[in-house]
Amino acid sequence: MKYIFLVLSLVTCIASGQDIKVKGIKQLLPEQKGDYTISGVMPDGRELLITGPNASGLSVIDIKSGKTRIVTKSAGAGYQPVISSDGQNICYRSDDYSGFRKMTYIIKADVFTGDTVILQPRSREITTPGSTGNTIMFKSGGKMIIRDIKDSTLKSAVNQVCVMADGLTPVLYYAGKSKEYKPGGEGSYIWISLSPDKTKMVYCLVGKGTFISDLEGNILANAGKINAPKWLNNNIIIGM
Repeated sequence: MKYIFLVLSLVTCIASGQDIKVKGIKQLLPEQKGDYTISGVMPDGRELLITGPNASGLSVIDIKSGKTRIVTKSAGAGYQPVISSDGQNICYRSDDYSGFRKMTYIIKADVFTGDTVILQPRSREITTPGSTGNTIMFKSGGKMIIRDIKDSTLKSAVNQVCVMADGLTPVLYYAGKSKEYKPGGEGSYIWISLSPDKTKMVYCLVGKGTFISDLEGNILANAGKINAPKWLNNNIIIGM
């Protein structure tokens, strides 16, 4: 049976910038056997989203008890899922390999009822979603799609900054404008996410480590080797 080791890292402000300190390490034992990776943090901070190998499936796990409930078993669902601000809805990718080519849907699931809605029909060219508040955004066939997570309606723009991955490059979006964001220079960026207050970003730069930067591109801290980092709140990141 596999364990999840959570590294809770405290981000503290000091005169010269930011400092990272390991606040604690917690071992989680999911009810169901398997290999898991952290995929998200629920808004109340008491539960995590976890996914299996190759981002397959998505489950919610209680940090204290280890109790889990399955959201979906879909392939690709654990790759950067989007959570509504009240924690009721989760949007995720669903990859279909039934034909000669991989096709992807964007699905919205109600965590409590299990009801699902297709937000975007199957397509070959759906990017990894980004979010801000209760808004999800992604590209399908090169066209930007912005939807309200709660009622699934289309929107014309986002009024808060959002980060999305274009391949392995982070892209910041705000008010209809976008710019590539590579604070660590050229390379492959994974596990990117904004802090809840939208002032900082955590990311892994493959081969170099995990970092925290501001939105001007200044690196604030080197968090070392933390896999799958996520913001627990504005001051604490967790990872494995």
